[in-house]
Amino acid sequence: MNGSVTDEPETVSELLAAVRAQQETVQRLVHLLEQRQSEPPPERPDPQQRWPIDWDVISGAARAVAWQSLGAFVEKIVLRYNLQFDVLPCWWQHRNAVMVLTSLWEVHLHTFGEDANLLSNNTFLDNLNYRIEQLRGIFMSCREEHTDSTPRTWMSDATRRAFQQMIASET
Repeated sequence: MNGSVTDEPETVSELLAAVRAQQETVQRLVHLLEQRQSEPPPERPDPQQRWPIDWDVISGAARAVAWQSLGAFVEKIVLRYNLQFDVLPCWWQHRNAVMVLTSLWEVHLHTFGEDANLLSNNTFLDNLNYRIEQLRGIFMSCREEHTDSTPRTWMSDATRRAFQQMIASET
C-alpha cells in the first residue's frame, strides 16, 4: 500500500456516499429555490392606490382590501414581536390605533419595498418602538378585560367575526 485513495476502498465508498448526500442536498435546495421563484411575489400596494391611506376618503373594494391587508399586518407584528399587551384585539375599534398602525404598516411597505437596503430593518424597528409607546396609551382604557400573557391565539373567533362583519358592512 502506498497510501493512495484507490488503495483504500472503504475510504472511496465513504467519500462517494458523502458526495451523493451533498448532491441530494443541493438538489433539494435547487428545488426549494425554484418553488420560491414560482410563488407570487409578496403583496405590494396597488400602484393605482392612493398612498398613504386616508381612511376618511378610501371606500369600496379598495377599503376592504386595505382593511384585510392592515389586519394581516397587525396580527403578524403582534405575534412576531410579542405585542399582545401593547396592541389589543380590539385595535380596529380605536380610530387612533388604526391611524398609528396604518402609519406603521405604510412604513413597513415602504421600508421593505424595492428600495430596501441594509438599514431597512433598523428603520422599521425604530418606527415600531416609537409607535408601541403611542399604542400603549391608546389601549389603557381596554385593560379591564383579562389578557392571557401567552395566548394560543391573539384574536378570538368572535372578535375575528366582528372584524369581518365590520369590513363587510363598509363595502
